[in-house]
Amino acid sequence: MIKIERIEIQELDCISVTSRNASGKPAGAIVLCHGFGAPGTDLVGLGEEMMQLAGGKLDSVRFLFPAAPLEIEPGYEGRCWWPINFQRMQMAIAAGTISDIADVQPPELPDARKKICGVVEWCEQHDRLSREKIMLGGFSQGAMLATDVALTLGGEIGGLLLWSGMLINQAEWRPLSAAAKPVRIVQSHGMLDPVLPFECGMNLRKVLEADGHQIEFVQFQGYHQIPEPALVAATNLAIQI
Repeated sequence: MIKIERIEIQELDCISVTSRNASGKPAGAIVLCHGFGAPGTDLVGLGEEMMQLAGGKLDSVRFLFPAAPLEIEPGYEGRCWWPINFQRMQMAIAAGTISDIADVQPPELPDARKKICGVVEWCEQHDRLSREKIMLGGFSQGAMLATDVALTLGGEIGGLLLWSGMLINQAEWRPLSAAAKPVRIVQSHGMLDPVLPFECGMNLRKVLEADGHQIEFVQFQGYHQIPEPALVAATNLAIQI
């Protein structure tokens, strides 16, 4: 059985998922950011799934699912952390120059970063957690944001869960990655992903591994999704915080 609460943190509508078996303050936190165009509730089910996979070992952990601040279109549930130029991305994929997207620095990224850093600070202050007991992660655009925040924080977190992410903002990420403490990472990417081709995930992996970050890479014969092996690997890392 789980307990679900809505909490406003840094002007973000966040959903908190905890086990009803837990007592007292959480012993850890896992902050998961959804992808472009998804509603803020998109990943919430993963909290209970990971608890079940962990066989009780995550019952003392709080899962937090922040909803992105920007609407895709007024009146629609879909949200985003920053707008995406899909025409530019599709042209790069067609031309085989997807690596050029690594130079993109979304103007809205600093504000999204500030908000998720605020969620981390809330976990530190409200739940009295050290950063080593806080994990970040996300799917697609949410994975990019989680990477950005982790590097901004100098790698001082419990780990990263990156599902179908990619390298962006490399002018900032590369020096931050080189200077950061080694981070334990589970990264997954579908070899048939039509949204962010497999090359996108590999580019991110190469940069992070070159800087000494510890990556368990889960590649799979699939699309833009979170398959069970990726969720199992993420759960196995999560129980170590």
